[in-house]
Amino acid sequence: DLDMVFTRELFPRIRHHTICHKQVYFPIIFSQYDPHYWETTSTQINFSSFHLRDDIGYWRQYGFGMLGIYKSDLGSIGNWNVEINGWGKEDVEIYDKLVKSATLNVFRTIDTSLMHVFHTKECSPTLQDDQMKMCKGTKSITLGSQRTLVKHVLKTIQLNKI
Repeated sequence: DLDMVFTRELFPRIRHHTICHKQVYFPIIFSQYDPHYWETTSTQINFSSFHLRDDIGYWRQYGFGMLGIYKSDLGSIGNWNVEINGWGKEDVEIYDKLVKSATLNVFRTIDTSLMHVFHTKECSPTLQDDQMKMCKGTKSITLGSQRTLVKHVLKTIQLNKI
């Protein structure tokens, strides 16, 4: 994923949690909210220092795009589905295959060495229904925390005297 930044601690962690013929690693990554909704100014954030705070992002519990796996283990479950077009679903499909594997354990944990940098998401109208649902869900959750969004809604209501 080109929108990921990471620290040097990532590589030993991948090597430790990825065990050939035994275990794959699906890190739970920190994903930034839209900076327009941050409770702090973007100039106060130094991306290289990995400020992982709940006002600028969230832990992506249901994100399966990052994966540590040996090529032979990937082959043993049938590889990536290259028939999927557009945004999403291929990572969820791989995760489902790995969870069902009789020989491979799926290891998930929060990984503080990975951060997904915010970018706008466009959900193409040509996506399949399940992909569109996933895309819109991800798009909406990356706006901001509930607390922050409530503050913006209340501010808008006050300004418009609704």
